[in-house]
Amino acid sequence: MKTPSSAPWPATVLALVLLSPASNHAQNLLFNGDFEAGNTGFSSDYYFAKVESGPGFYDVVRDLIDSFPGSFSFKDHTTGQGLMMVANGSTDSSRVVWRAILPVATNTTYEFSGWAKPWPTGNPPRIKCTINGKQVGPSFQLQNSPWQWQNFSAHWNSQTSTSALTELRLETTDLSGNDVAFDDFTFTFSIPKPAIQVSEVEICWASALSVAYQVEYRSELTGNLWTPLGPTVEGNGITNCVVDSVRAEPRRFYRVREIP
Repeated sequence: MKTPSSAPWPATVLALVLLSPASNHAQNLLFNGDFEAGNTGFSSDYYFAKVESGPGFYDVVRDLIDSFPGSFSFKDHTTGQGLMMVANGSTDSSRVVWRAILPVATNTTYEFSGWAKPWPTGNPPRIKCTINGKQVGPSFQLQNSPWQWQNFSAHWNSQTSTSALTELRLETTDLSGNDVAFDDFTFTFSIPKPAIQVSEVEICWASALSVAYQVEYRSELTGNLWTPLGPTVEGNGITNCVVDSVRAEPRRFYRVREIP
């Protein structure tokens, strides 16, 4: 890899080489994971009605008070203006609060994730996720923070499976509290972020004839300590280059300094 050069460089030049993983944007395999399409794309063992009806009921609303006027107001996680699922926790922990089945590829790792918020204060629920009848990841205990959305996730490898029956249950069965809102579920390929592997870096600069240069490096931009990269280099009047073998450090910053 070469740094670009055209005109002669000034006395101090800073060239940056950043070795960082590429970003990954996986496609969400769930239909209506954000509930913006309403009460569709999933099923439940709960009854679909206003959650003020009691334990074991769920609703899809823009504001909790639309389904439980005696409670307090809060909005969805996505935009604050969209839809979310709210559930009045059942006293039967075997009942599925949310369920979806998806076609999957064999021998592939997926990530299921979502956002949850307890309501009201007191006895926040504990969420268990199962895929094809087996629990994936540890159960997620919601914290007693009714104003904050909390993220949970689990990884699952399909092995020989060609479908994923994904289910959420509340392990807690308290009659008081034990209520939850859900939003922004995703089911995605869990693709490792590729790291850029670099074994050596070539630093080149436009040089002046018979002028001495010192190439220096450091791993962070903070501080003023630079380490010489080899001996000084005498300018050839065209282009000078040096090669650095990159080993332990994940990144290096380089500069070429003209020696008076």
